[in-house]
Amino acid sequence: QQLHRWPAMSKGGSLIRSHAASVSSIVYNSTFKVLVTADALSNIFVWSFDSGKLAARIPEAHGSSVITALALNGTSRIISAAHNGSIKLWNLTSGECLKQFVSADKAEVTQLVHVSNGANRLVLATGWSRALSIWPDEEP
Repeated sequence: QQLHRWPAMSKGGSLIRSHAASVSSIVYNSTFKVLVTADALSNIFVWSFDSGKLAARIPEAHGSSVITALALNGTSRIISAAHNGSIKLWNLTSGECLKQFVSADKAEVTQLVHVSNGANRLVLATGWSRALSIWPDEEP
């Protein structure tokens, strides 16, 4: 698999696809120069921004639940959230799940933000629960 530079249409007019399912979220890591994308089949893809080549893939990151949001945490970690309310912290390089944040209501998460303010490191999530959930982001 490979990402293609714009324009998104090939000469024949057909769309160039990088995923087997709809893409649900995308973030860019400027330190590693990678794009991280997620799709409706719960896959997380790491793409080299310079070459467009697939660098890593985390299959079924949230089981069969659609990934709804991604956020960066520092330089080598990413946070993903899913339709079933699950939130996970991943090592971007190895694909290892480092931590799972437990949601009280299991409602769909639609937005994630990582906040690092001095010694305070927090994961913030919001969605269909109509609440702002906050977890401390401590080293696993």
